[in-house]
Amino acid sequence: MPQAGLLALQGLRYKGTIKPGDEILINGAGGGVGTIALQYAKLLGAEVTCVDKAEKFEMLRSLGADYFIDYTKEDYTRNGKR
Repeated sequence: MPQAGLLALQGLRYKGTIKPGDEILINGAGGGVGTIALQYAKLLGAEVTCVDKAEKFEMLRSLGADYFIDYTKEDYTRNGKR
C-alpha cells in the first residue's frame, strides 16, 4: 500500500497541483495505484476519466469516477481526452 500511494501522488503531482475543476485521465484506473490516484484526484475536486476494462467500471464509479473508457473497445489515445 505505501508504494502504491507514493506512485499515485508522484503521478498526479508531476505536472503541478491539481485544482477543483481540473480534468484528469487515469490509465489503469482499476489497479492499486489507479484507485488511489482516483480517490486523491476526486478529493482535490478534479473531474476524472478512468481507463480500464468495463468490468471494473462499477467499482470505479463507487470510488467517484466521472467518465469511463474501455480500452478493449476504444483507443483512448485517439479520442481527444488528455
